[in-house]
Amino acid sequence: MLKMIHVAFPSAPVDRRARRAMEASIERDEPRGRQAALGIALSFLPVRFEQLIEQPRTMANRLSAFCAPFGYALDPVAMAAVVRRRPSRCLAYMMEVEIVA
Repeated sequence: MLKMIHVAFPSAPVDRRARRAMEASIERDEPRGRQAALGIALSFLPVRFEQLIEQPRTMANRLSAFCAPFGYALDPVAMAAVVRRRPSRCLAYMMEVEIVA
């Protein structure tokens, strides 16, 4: 998330301090988001970005299975095919901007 923010706002820091602040924000806000979703009877599937890029086939299958009861027929093979499988641990300058754009 920080790398994408940095692409849009080059003055935004992408360092350990910013990462810790982002992690703290997610840890603080996630329980409130879950409670809000449950309060309006929404189901949700927690998915981490790292899971998507490290395990695209597994996650595509999970997403497809999660969405099926809601009437969505997703193609997990096609979903996984658009993900460039790679390790989640990379340097700040390794953002694949051309893929995101």
